[in-house]
Amino acid sequence: MILNVVSVLVFIVIAGIGIVLTAATGSPTWVAGAAVIAALAALSPRVAQQWERAVVLRLGRFIGLQGPGLFWIVPFIDVVARSIDQRMITTAFAAADAQQFAGIPVKKIKRVPMLAPEFFPNENPARLDDDSAPPALPSLSMGHVVEHVA
Repeated sequence: MILNVVSVLVFIVIAGIGIVLTAATGSPTWVAGAAVIAALAALSPRVAQQWERAVVLRLGRFIGLQGPGLFWIVPFIDVVARSIDQRMITTAFAAADAQQFAGIPVKKIKRVPMLAPEFFPNENPARLDDDSAPPALPSLSMGHVVEHVA
């Protein structure tokens, strides 16, 4: 539980009423009763910051988003399940347009097969058996990839 100013004020006011009633009647039950009620009432007020929304559940069922500012819950019945921070700004965009390889959009790059014959002019990749190591790939430059752009 996060202690806030409103909770403290609620506790002080209710406990103060109990103390005044005890002084007036001489019965200590007013202080005891007021202390219990003040403790329960102090659990009710919650404060959400300006950029936050609180997800409130009542007995496990979604009640709503509360905040920003002061809001009240029923102690032991309502639960603030999560606090949502709304400072994060999201932007929708198409993933294919955003992906680039060296300034070229990915959707325009033609896929080159890994074992293309032009990469292995002297080797036949189909004849490689399991015990032999695969041939070393030649180094590919960006110019070589750009040649394959459609």
